[in-house]
Amino acid sequence: MPSALELRWEFTPATLFEGGLSCEFGACRITVDEGVVLATMPLDADGAKSALRKAAESFVESMVVGAQIAEHVQCELGRPSVSTLHDDGSRAYILECEPGAYRIRGGRADFRLTRSDGTVVDTREDRIERKHRLSRSAANFGPHNDSLARMLRSYRSAIADADDELIHLYEVLDTLTSKFGSQGEALRRLGLPKVKWSRLGRLCNELPLRQGRHRGRATEPLRSASVQELTEARSLSAEFIESYMRYLECTQHLCPTGQ
Repeated sequence: MPSALELRWEFTPATLFEGGLSCEFGACRITVDEGVVLATMPLDADGAKSALRKAAESFVESMVVGAQIAEHVQCELGRPSVSTLHDDGSRAYILECEPGAYRIRGGRADFRLTRSDGTVVDTREDRIERKHRLSRSAANFGPHNDSLARMLRSYRSAIADADDELIHLYEVLDTLTSKFGSQGEALRRLGLPKVKWSRLGRLCNELPLRQGRHRGRATEPLRSASVQELTEARSLSAEFIESYMRYLECTQHLCPTGQ
């Protein structure tokens, strides 16, 4: 008799998570290796259609978006293959026909240096730690928090819809305003300065950019946003999402500082 259900996703680029990652939620265990995500869970009476499976799929999709926020890279996450595991070590495969994919795009160089005081700076290690932290946090909160779920969808849309990228990045601020009631209250709760909100607003709303929100109001010829402008807008939008994740951790008593 089968005793466990296993979901297996393949994703590209295989180096998206840049190292192994494992976590648990409830009775489900998630492991990430190069190019593969595995989710293993007990097999209940509902079999392959269990509520835990649905939660696992949402968890993994949010993990990928969390890594996406850290990297702004294009990625394809396929539908999972499904199998049941037996106590004797055998397995049976379940064939399902539901095609789908997620895309994420980008890349950067790394360096490692040692300061005169002996402190080591390793950008790859720091980046991977941040990526894994964002991935876990997105997976932990995204499926259950409507505001974070909307922001994750907006950021994912910014990558998929490059022509309207700044429109989607600004939706993060719209969501925070809706959540907290005002810009000022959002900034106070997140501990971020107004200058960052204003700068993202200028990039998305005021400059005559083809990817922006108010293209029809421009009084000068539209131009494509520069690489620097897009990079800055992505970074600011990601910082607001990351700050909201920290806010959720703190309000749910997971913050190490207790704030």
